[in-house]
Amino acid sequence: MAQALPYIATALTAKSTYDASKARKEAKSAQAQNVAQAQQQAAAMEAQMAEQTKAQQDAAAAAKARLETEQAKYSEEKATAEKQASELATRVEEERRVAGQRASAQIRARTRGGRRALLSDARLNPEVGVLGSSSGTGLGGM
Repeated sequence: MAQALPYIATALTAKSTYDASKARKEAKSAQAQNVAQAQQQAAAMEAQMAEQTKAQQDAAAAAKARLETEQAKYSEEKATAEKQASELATRVEEERRVAGQRASAQIRARTRGGRRALLSDARLNPEVGVLGSSSGTGLGGM
């Protein structure tokens, strides 16, 4: 047994060395797998981030296009409203001018007297003249 003791010690040492070597290889292999798995996760996250960034850029581009469309529509509506307001102001001014001229003509006809004062508001055509016979005897000719 004394002679077998060195062989047993050598066998135990060899077994321990083999087990340690095997454990180192397994640890290295596990570490390599962890690194590979981490790289895969990083690549997947990077792809996901790129996809999200692309989706956000597309959404921003669509929002910008909608904004430009809305701004163009607003500008058109504003121009149309300004044109209508201008036309309305012109029409109102023309109506005021015509009403003023009409009122001025009526006042002038009343103040100057004569046969022209007999014209009614319903018939303001000066070419037709006064209806009825007027012999030049004042306002009614009667």
